[in-house]
Amino acid sequence: QEVVAIGSPFNQPWTMTTGIISALNRSIRGLNNYSIGSVIQTDAAINPGNSGGPLLNLQGQVIGVNSQIISRTSSNSGIGFAIPSNLVSRVVRQLIEDGTVDYSYLGISGGEINLYWIDALNLDNASRGVVVTSVEPRSAAASAGLQMPSNPVVVDGVQVPTQVDIITAINGTPMTSMESLISYLANNTSPGQTVTLSIMRNGTQTFEVPVTLGTRPSSN
Repeated sequence: QEVVAIGSPFNQPWTMTTGIISALNRSIRGLNNYSIGSVIQTDAAINPGNSGGPLLNLQGQVIGVNSQIISRTSSNSGIGFAIPSNLVSRVVRQLIEDGTVDYSYLGISGGEINLYWIDALNLDNASRGVVVTSVEPRSAAASAGLQMPSNPVVVDGVQVPTQVDIITAINGTPMTSMESLISYLANNTSPGQTVTLSIMRNGTQTFEVPVTLGTRPSSN
């Protein structure tokens, strides 16, 4: 899909650049070190001064707000990111109503199932989910009984825990990566809400557990 970015790069107001959507559902690091999910990646030229400007489709609809770039020179390298408009709308609405925005907090770090996990746990090659690599003490995940990884084995020279929880779905929605989990929580949940996690434990047990989400701390 072709897109247009408008902003003031390098103090040049009303600058328009064009490109395409390069990818969806990226995850970027916010100013408070927490990740932002569902992010749009574009190759439209985005430079310092574009942040906060709109990313539009060719019908003139705002589909995102330009936010960050990846660059070693602080100028466009063809990898820019925009916060999706549905998340922006939710944040704006809550700011207008409450003056602040609270985000759901599960309290885990995680990653995708890779070949090492598939080998160590004897999983099907098509297995998808979020491997829980750490659990924050006194978090919602800890209260629900999610476990820290342990009992590692060596797979091709890499230590891989065999006692581990893998989140495969939230409220029946499949989770394929940490990015998908972050996106789901940001777009579909609020602090204090109870969700149902589908868990695969140690590659053999499968069960569901209710989790009452906490409020994300102000900084990490």
